[in-house]
Amino acid sequence: MTGFLESHTYTAEIVSPVHIGSGEKTSSIDYVLHGKELYIISMEKLIESFTPEQSKVFSEKLIETKNLSRTLQMLNFRPVDYRKYAKYVVPCTIQPSELYTFVKDVRYRPYIPGSSIKGALRTAICYNL
Repeated sequence: MTGFLESHTYTAEIVSPVHIGSGEKTSSIDYVLHGKELYIISMEKLIESFTPEQSKVFSEKLIETKNLSRTLQMLNFRPVDYRKYAKYVVPCTIQPSELYTFVKDVRYRPYIPGSSIKGALRTAICYNL
């Protein structure tokens, strides 16, 4: 019964935009847009850098404004510090109201799950039957 299953290696090229959502949605309290870059901020890193008093003021202002960018500007936070507190940075030229995040690995790098590839292949095979 040897040789029943064969192993093949394929290379795929993505020829159109792809979005495989994680089901997670971010809002204006999760990111800062500066220039042409959108910084998804790690609140844990940011808050750890504050004194207890700064943390209290930050929390109050964030609740008041519901906007991380505005809150950090009010607290005279320098834009050069954004990268230090970012989980990841993506290019962006517009002010988004909501962001639907892509599936990411533990280092916040987007990837296409095997189940999505399997579904695409199954669809292509069924289409050609």
